[in-house]
Amino acid sequence: MLLALAKKLLAGAAKPDYGNLPVGTLTSSDEYAQLHYGDVDGIDGVTRTVEIDRTGNMVGFSPVERCIDRRTGEIAWIPTALVVNLRTSPFPFVDGGTTRTARRR
Repeated sequence: MLLALAKKLLAGAAKPDYGNLPVGTLTSSDEYAQLHYGDVDGIDGVTRTVEIDRTGNMVGFSPVERCIDRRTGEIAWIPTALVVNLRTSPFPFVDGGTTRTARRR
């Protein structure tokens, strides 16, 4: 899913004038101090929660996030605009941003 989405985006990208750098060239990359998570809508209409370990700049798509889909093993750089619900927890917040804990008996 991630790789297919990245290939589709690259195929449809307009060629910006950055000298000799082709569209899709990663120009910078920074590792997050803590693993992040987000949701990506794939080309097949399925939303997947992915791990995000790096952020960067890519010719034609800046900024981008390096997304890892643990279900399929795919890793791809996806434009930040397509990654929604960025968070530091693998689980989205429920009940208006509060989390619940189990009561001890």
